Amino acid sequence: IEFDSALHSAGAAFSDIDAGAADFEEQLTKVGKAARDVAAVTEFNAKDTADAMATLARAGVDSVNAVALLPGVADLATAAGVGLSEAVGMAVGSLNVLGKMSDDPVVLAENMKVLSDVMAYTADSANMSLTDVANATAQAGNFFNTANNDMYAMSAALTSLAQSGIAGAEAGVHLRNIMTNLSTPKAQKELKALGISAVDSEGNLLNLTDIMGQFDKALDGMGDAEKNAILYNVFGKQDLAAFNALLNTGADALGEYSKRAEESFGAAATKAGAMRMSLANQIEVLKSGLTELGFKFVEAFKTKGSGALQNLINWVQQFDPTTLIAAVVSITDGISRLVSIVWALRAPIIAVVGAMTLYKTVIMGTVIAMKAWQA
Repeated sequence: IEFDSALHSAGAAFSDIDAGAADFEEQLTKVGKAARDVAAVTEFNAKDTADAMATLARAGVDSVNAVALLPGVADLATAAGVGLSEAVGMAVGSLNVLGKMSDDPVVLAENMKVLSDVMAYTADSANMSLTDVANATAQAGNFFNTANNDMYAMSAALTSLAQSGIAGAEAGVHLRNIMTNLSTPKAQKELKALGISAVDSEGNLLNLTDIMGQFDKALDGMGDAEKNAILYNVFGKQDLAAFNALLNTGADALGEYSKRAEESFGAAATKAGAMRMSLANQIEVLKSGLTELGFKFVEAFKTKGSGALQNLINWVQQFDPTTLIAAVVSITDGISRLVSIVWALRAPIIAVVGAMTLYKTVIMGTVIAMKAWQA
């Protein structure tokens, strides 16, 4: 019942499903099957997955794409140790800022898988949580959705910052500021004096790894004071430490981190699978499987018993209680009259009871006397 309620809530929220259409229930069945399929093999129950569908709908995802996204969202939720609704926010937000949303469900599902893999790899690369990675992506993702930068470059930068103790939204804000500062006219002037070009011929920022390589060469041989004075003019005091963390990592290491992120196929599914082998999650998976078995009974009843249920609903709605009330009143009156008659005859009844008691006493006395005589 809870699943059905959550599913109808999702159906009402999806932009591509008309709640007043004749095929509303048929479209809802497809969404429900996808939710149940994910629930049957994960630690999330069917109500959880139906609620996730509703959350995806409220995030502006249509039903077809929600069906494509849900398996990846479930893996992300398990790997991150969060609920499905929170995982929906992480997934949709990250896909949007990285420019990976698509109207093609096949492409969207693949993008979701790649994103989950990169996020899971990034989290494990420097002892971060997936929530840290998602929060950082929310802040800096737009700057890694460009001609020369991508989610792999962002993963490399986040790994570098996390190794210096800068993670989560804080890391994202620093990366956003660094990328912004590299684009300003003031920075361009400072960088030109160093022989550094941060943009390509079309004015787009170069890949962050390439930029860091140019900084490595330009600052080579400088003392810390001279180096920090130059970097302060470009990045300011607030982001100086974060940029130095990237600089200390070096372009070669950043490039290697980026390559590993790009090759992190199946990282999220592998992590989720390992976590689902825990006893607690195995019990939840079993419960989800049993719930799916229960749904088959519900479907059988819905097919063969829904008419009887509707008849019962109609009977309840049309039931006239007047006849029942009259019958109850009639029975009550009859009981009342019977009680009155019995009360009027109470003296004779008490006399009869007394006589019967005396008779029983006499009989018992006679029996005792006879036994004594026989003895």
